[in-house]
Amino acid sequence: ASPMETNAALVEPHADGTITVHASAQGVHTVRDALARVLGLRTAALRVVAPHVAGGFGPTCHVFSEIFLLTASARPLPLPGLFCAQCSSVS
Repeated sequence: ASPMETNAALVEPHADGTITVHASAQGVHTVRDALARVLGLRTAALRVVAPHVAGGFGPTCHVFSEIFLLTASARPLPLPGLFCAQCSSVS
């Protein structure tokens, strides 16, 4: 991955059982569908939001393991989770 495209995610569980995932990703539906499939969730229970991601150098088209881990931990805790990779950790 290029340091110009860092990886970040914020996962927010809600009282109604739904989860909002803010991810630095190009494909919100890809992220939502992958999370639902791997974690056994209904797609209707997941809302994935992505900021404007300029360019497309490759790393933002993948669903990173940190997003799976944050989303899985948001269900039982239920606390928001944040992951933000530093440029030095992706070079």
